[in-house]
Amino acid sequence: MINLPIIPILILIPLIGLFFVLLSMENDDFAAQSKKSALWTTITNFLLSLYLPLNFDKEIPHFQFVNSFEWFNNENLKFTLGVDGISMPFVILSTFLICICIFFIYPQKKKNMKMYLASFLLLESFLVGTFGAMDLFSFYIFFESILIPMYLIIGFWGGERRIYSAYKFFLYTLLGSVLMLIAVIFLYQ
Repeated sequence: MINLPIIPILILIPLIGLFFVLLSMENDDFAAQSKKSALWTTITNFLLSLYLPLNFDKEIPHFQFVNSFEWFNNENLKFTLGVDGISMPFVILSTFLICICIFFIYPQKKKNMKMYLASFLLLESFLVGTFGAMDLFSFYIFFESILIPMYLIIGFWGGERRIYSAYKFFLYTLLGSVLMLIAVIFLYQ
């Protein structure tokens, strides 16, 4: 079995695709170019996520595909990614659902399509990071980062009452985030 850093790769691919989407020019072919970049990025990420179940050893009860990095040169703060039998299906499901979302966005024409696609790619990266996080600090960072693209998607491209919904979403998640931050600080002391 080749030991690929698959979880960091699954996080970085949407960010690379996001870079190409944001670099696409705003001319007649701009929407098609950015849509193709986003679609191929999500398809690639989904296909790479299928590496996880194909190489997952069900006999091992521990986390697999583990990669660990230090935060800010501090040995107490580690950025650790990996999957177990519970989080692996969620990583695959996230990459699949974002791929389906981009596929159904493809024929649509929306205002500011570049930012719309970028929000979905950012969301995919943060979702994979959330489900692949093995430590509380990384989980909290990725989980809270999901709120940014979700707020943008709801607020800019939502339905009739999108502004009201975005504010409600922000207020409820802010309250939950503050309580979760207090719990994280309490656990780290």
